[in-house]
Amino acid sequence: MASIEEVKDQLFLFEPFLFCIFCHFKMVKNSNIRCMVRYYKGNIEYNPKLVEAASDRLFFEELAVLLVRITLRHPTERKPEGVEASIVTIASDMVLNGYYDVQELQLAPLGQYPQGQDLVFYAYRAQHDLKMGDRSNPAINQIREDMEKEENPDKEKDRKNNGKGIDIDDENKFESEDNAPDGGEVGEESEKKRGGKSQTESSEDEDDKEGAGGKKEVDNGDEKRSAGTHTDALSDYSEGWEENPYKNEEIRKVVQDTMLGGKRWGNVKGNLQEKIKQLLEPQVDYREMLKGFTTSVTSANRTLTRFRPNRRTGWLQMGSKRSLRSHILLAVDTSGSVSNDSLQGFFSIMAGIFKNGATDVSVLQFDHEVQVEPTPLKKITETFTDVYGRGGTSFQSVIDYLYKDGKFKQYDGLIYFTDGEAPTPEIPSGFNVKIMWLLESRAQYTNCRKALAETGRVCWMDLETELVKVNL
Repeated sequence: MASIEEVKDQLFLFEPFLFCIFCHFKMVKNSNIRCMVRYYKGNIEYNPKLVEAASDRLFFEELAVLLVRITLRHPTERKPEGVEASIVTIASDMVLNGYYDVQELQLAPLGQYPQGQDLVFYAYRAQHDLKMGDRSNPAINQIREDMEKEENPDKEKDRKNNGKGIDIDDENKFESEDNAPDGGEVGEESEKKRGGKSQTESSEDEDDKEGAGGKKEVDNGDEKRSAGTHTDALSDYSEGWEENPYKNEEIRKVVQDTMLGGKRWGNVKGNLQEKIKQLLEPQVDYREMLKGFTTSVTSANRTLTRFRPNRRTGWLQMGSKRSLRSHILLAVDTSGSVSNDSLQGFFSIMAGIFKNGATDVSVLQFDHEVQVEPTPLKKITETFTDVYGRGGTSFQSVIDYLYKDGKFKQYDGLIYFTDGEAPTPEIPSGFNVKIMWLLESRAQYTNCRKALAETGRVCWMDLETELVKVNL
């Protein structure tokens, strides 16, 4: 039986960093949730029945892992769109694999996924595997089985022996036919809980009102099914996770103050410490960056006219009008270090982003020199078969090509898609095209950001994750 006060004391002694984070949250009792403890709308909720049934060590690990999730801001960042709540929890588990060691609590295994990625990466891949029927990851496979049982309750009844409510797999549990029940239920169902343990679900009073994430007993004919399955618990765990910029910034400030206060890290491993420090830096969303870039390019597209008054002087001076259309050039790095799959994926994503915008987009392929004349993006996505170049990389070749004969005057913005492995170009005087750099990984962004920022905005995208997201 776990004691909340004793677990708090253990947290204070062995995890001083996480204890400081814990002190900024209120613990709220909720007997209707199907997981032991969770973050829900700014509070830490716990189910007293599940806590009492657990050991001190298991509850300690549940609470510590939850605080790690909060520190990484999983509950307050934008949730991946189109992803099941149970999959979001599993994705968070996968992030923690290798970051925090547990003994009794069982986190979802990584399976075939690489280690060290973020929640969005794992969420979209796990959702994709769930959709495609991939059974290689046991955690995702368990969710699929639970969903199939819920969608096809009759399928479970078929497994009963002659409709008497005896599971075929459980027939050997009875020593004789006299001990077997005549019909109905076989005792209480033992259902999986978070932490890989099997515990018996206690029946609740009919008068208990349904709380946040709670579920009452459902009557399916002659069979009653209690809430609290593996997938139910996972879904409840991340139910209260939602984008909250205010709370997100508040947690970031708490983490920063805790680190500046010199608190010991406890059992928080070195790679997790680096991850937490990294999250203190402003995060870059490439879609928001692209949106801001195209908006700034369009707003700069202004011409003077005698048919409108000047806002300051009236008809004494010329007024201005702005065109809602702008012409953007995508300079795509086709050197040997960028794969064909990356290029194909990039074109697909860009086509989706600019599909409904009032923007003309052309594509230019380059490596150490410009290989192909600018081509409309729509034509590229429809007929993309050949990649030209595959040599070294020179960003300067694009600038020189546009500057020669004044070609740059045709464009309002220039977006480089590259791995960043080349010297920063020199911008000649009079070259007034706004520049943006879009790199295909966080590592490239970290390595090249300072140098490339001298010429324009810099952001990165997880290309593989974006492709999975497009295909969901």
